[in-house]
Formats: sequence, structure tokens, C-alpha cells
Amino acid sequence: GKRALDRHETDLCRALGQRLARTAVQLDAPRS
Repeated sequence: GKRALDRHETDLCRALGQRLARTAVQLDAPRS
């Protein structure tokens, strides 16, 4: 079943998401 993410996992996921978002923006820039 599902369980609540602990603080460390939440911070890790947030940091990873921000890194992916920055990478996506950098990949999109040359095309536009």
C-alpha cells in the first residue's frame, strides 16, 4: 500500500524535479 513520504524523500524528489525542469528548459532553448 501507499505510505507517506518522509521529509528526506520529499526533499529529494523536489530537488530532482527542479533539476529535470531546468534540463528540459535548456534542451528547449535552442529549438525556439
